[in-house]
Amino acid sequence: MDAPLHTFARLALALALVLVLVAVGSARADVVHLTNGRRVSGEVVRENEKEVVIKTPQGRVTLPRRLVDRIERQSGDATLLELARERLAAGARKEGEALLRKAARSKDAGVASRAKARLASLEAKDRQRARKKGGPRTSFALPAKLQGKPTEGATLQEQFDRVRFAIDYRDGPRALGLLKSLRAQNPKRPVLEYLAGRAHELAGDSAAAKTAFLSALGSDARRVKGKDLGWIKDLARRAVAGETISRKSTPGAGTNWYRVAGTHAAVYSLHEIDGRLASRFDVLAARARRVFDLRARDSDLDGRILIGLCVDRRELRRLGEAPPLRVVAPDGVLWRLNCLARDLNREAPLLVARALLARAVPGTPEKTR
Repeated sequence: MDAPLHTFARLALALALVLVLVAVGSARADVVHLTNGRRVSGEVVRENEKEVVIKTPQGRVTLPRRLVDRIERQSGDATLLELARERLAAGARKEGEALLRKAARSKDAGVASRAKARLASLEAKDRQRARKKGGPRTSFALPAKLQGKPTEGATLQEQFDRVRFAIDYRDGPRALGLLKSLRAQNPKRPVLEYLAGRAHELAGDSAAAKTAFLSALGSDARRVKGKDLGWIKDLARRAVAGETISRKSTPGAGTNWYRVAGTHAAVYSLHEIDGRLASRFDVLAARARRVFDLRARDSDLDGRILIGLCVDRRELRRLGEAPPLRVVAPDGVLWRLNCLARDLNREAPLLVARALLARAVPGTPEKTR
């Protein structure tokens, strides 16, 4: 690998500390209502007949008493909402969100509920803005020799990206609508068939999804035709990401493999494995999500961690050269690792943390060995 895992571990720890050490305002605060209808939030540190002095996150503000209509003394947690509103209105998004996150942890159920609702509203507006931009999280080049005229967007690349973007936001019907003309003009193209499988899956049509994934696998489909949908999707995703599917060296390609899957990971082995194994990845992901303060969509890996588990080095050698740790499939980043069973407890936490951070903060190198 270009970057050792222990270096990444230090980076992850540093990022976690930054999140933990964010400082947010004063524990006690008040709201000063002015005669012109405006409000100033902070902590009143001095007041008399002539003036009111209030300490705000930006410093002390002295207000003539004649401009003050009334002073509303609130609990610190309730005032966090006022401070957050003011910072957001001033364009200080990070400060406003930090105040809302602190308020969301309040013991006052009303304050916590309002803060969470405001955070959800901000996230929804972000999604709306992102939809207008129409770009997926990760880049993926238009398949070679794709033909036809775009039915939406200026170019085929733009229409292709809109398909991927719709899948990224779990909008299956939208993706299917965009794919219809592309598939008609370019029949049996593996990448388009795979994306159609994802779109059908999101739209709730498992049978159509399975058919599309098998089409994406082409001649390799006969090996796994009787497997479940998740199994077939894994192999199709790996194939369109550039992996050569081999019965002997590709975990899951032959009929003698076992598989267990959780929300974030799928584990393959030539021996029967405990069904609870993949759930350990989900537990690790949940912990990492809390440490890095990731929202649900940022921590959604949709089974993109794939592990080939071996009991000894002979089996590990059979799988051949270690696969790239990180590759890009049409619907996002895919993480793969072949390792010995005894090393799983050491490898898994770093792999999960790295995958989650890459999901939340795209921009790391697309391939790392």
